[in-house]
Amino acid sequence: LQGKVEEADNPNELAGLDHSMTSAATYLSWGSEEGTTNLGFGLDWSDIDTRTFLILPGGLPGLSQYDLELLTATAWGQTELGPVRLGGNLVWLDDSGDTWPLQSWNGGVRVGFDIFERAELSLFGEYWDFDEERANGDDYQVTRYGATVRWSWQ
Repeated sequence: LQGKVEEADNPNELAGLDHSMTSAATYLSWGSEEGTTNLGFGLDWSDIDTRTFLILPGGLPGLSQYDLELLTATAWGQTELGPVRLGGNLVWLDDSGDTWPLQSWNGGVRVGFDIFERAELSLFGEYWDFDEERANGDDYQVTRYGATVRWSWQ
């Protein structure tokens, strides 16, 4: 079990940068005594507000402002079932800040088994989804499947 709480505040008087940040997170993980199985979960929250004073072309003053309120949840695990190794992960991200809200998630699964001594064949599938609330031009969904061969020297 792991947790954190952080807070920072950089006043405007320091280099024309007004920055405040608060974050908290907790992670829980477990592993079997044999080392063949592990599971984990995580939740991370950050609230960041940054205002930077700028000098624009022509010497005009400007202001760059970014507000991020980010929530990220993760889960992962792997195990061995006889000669087969199974693994997977999932990440969900939500930025509900005022500047550029978005949601994203990705996940993957992997199945591996030995094809001969020190060599493994793995089959995998992965999926990504990214959605910006204010613009559709950068949104994407990607699915990827594949096979890999891993060879170990030891």
